Amino acid sequence: MKSAEVDYAPRPVLYGKYKYHKIIPNETNGAINVDNSGGQTMTFNIPGNLVFNPSKTYIKFTYAVSAATAGAYQYMPADCHPWWRVIDWSPTSGQPLVHIEDYDHYSKLALRPGVHYDDYKTFDSSGGFNRCNSLVTQNKRPDGANSSVNWEEPRFWSTSGLGAALAGTLYIPLSRFIDTALAINKDIYLGQISVLTFYFKSTTQFLFTATDQYNPIVGAAEIANNLTFNITNATMYLAAEQDEIITRQLIADFNEGRHEMIIPYVVKINKTTLTNQSSNGIIVRLYPKDGLKVVKILQGIFNNEYNITAGTNVNFLSTVLPAYGGTNTCYSTVNSIRRQDNDLVLGTDDYIMLRDLFTGSAYLSNGAYQDAWCFIENFAENIPKSEIDLPLENRLVGLDLGPELIWQFNVTWTAAQTVSHYTYPITLKKMIASPAGLQVVP
Repeated sequence: MKSAEVDYAPRPVLYGKYKYHKIIPNETNGAINVDNSGGQTMTFNIPGNLVFNPSKTYIKFTYAVSAATAGAYQYMPADCHPWWRVIDWSPTSGQPLVHIEDYDHYSKLALRPGVHYDDYKTFDSSGGFNRCNSLVTQNKRPDGANSSVNWEEPRFWSTSGLGAALAGTLYIPLSRFIDTALAINKDIYLGQISVLTFYFKSTTQFLFTATDQYNPIVGAAEIANNLTFNITNATMYLAAEQDEIITRQLIADFNEGRHEMIIPYVVKINKTTLTNQSSNGIIVRLYPKDGLKVVKILQGIFNNEYNITAGTNVNFLSTVLPAYGGTNTCYSTVNSIRRQDNDLVLGTDDYIMLRDLFTGSAYLSNGAYQDAWCFIENFAENIPKSEIDLPLENRLVGLDLGPELIWQFNVTWTAAQTVSHYTYPITLKKMIASPAGLQVVP
């Protein structure tokens, strides 16, 4: 046996060597004008002859609102990807690798617990999700109150100058599409063109104005219907593998039908809107067709989702559930068996139960958790984020989906509320790429 201190034997190791391959979207040389009708697209055709790493790929675009609003500041949410209603990544032949509807809500729930702190703190405002780098008095929550953590909490808003048009440039790594195939830090080869499409929302659903630079509820008003959100210089920088040994090996596996990998997949669940009720029971049914296993379920509660002015379309706990705590409680079940022995008080008990999952994430405190609340039902090993050695695509974990899994989330609060529940199960599927086509199968 040789001690590590005197072990000098060289060991050959291969690491990826990436060169960015520039891709211009199909839409008018990267220029897209989003209006109050929504539905505009940004579409990238990814070449099928390249070995590439999705998570090291990023998208860049410059945006500017078409005109200023006199006497007001233009506001846009900064703690999520508010512009996109749907994202879809599909091959020209085969099943989608990614398809998420109501993606703006998903990003609101997934980014805070899903982005590692080391990644989060190295991005400035160009990353689309970053630290506020200010006092809490200058990073107001959607209800106009101060946020919870100076300097470090996610920035809630992008704002223009007084009487100026909102503008900026974003660089969004695909690793920010949490728990999807886009965030996989592995080289892949599809052997055919695949298409990544972003569908935009109406401008009135992600832009508004206010008369205070820091407080979004002072003089809040909808953005004018005739203003557009103009995108220019949209570009994808695809991280194409340059190491010949790695590319030859992966293409050989593809040709022999052996290029297989486990991918995380966000399952579509329709939102549930409940009017003026003091207790809700949300039921989700998952079947073998939805994946090999279910790893976790993200559950969010939002108030008025079609009006973006401050205090609405948010998952800030006291805005959605006034007077949280006390009799505001929740619990969940799987196939009618409770996951918690006792009801959890919202904003306190649930945070303590989930805290290990938040280690090393952008959920920096209980207050920050309440500022953007998300209940996570974790079916994988209960390992803190800081201690996970293997990425999700290397861990076959979670609950089996067969013949049927019924998950129910039950919440009760003090006063009757009208809210919308958004539920996003994360399952594991298998991707099989070969000359015969691309399959995404349970």
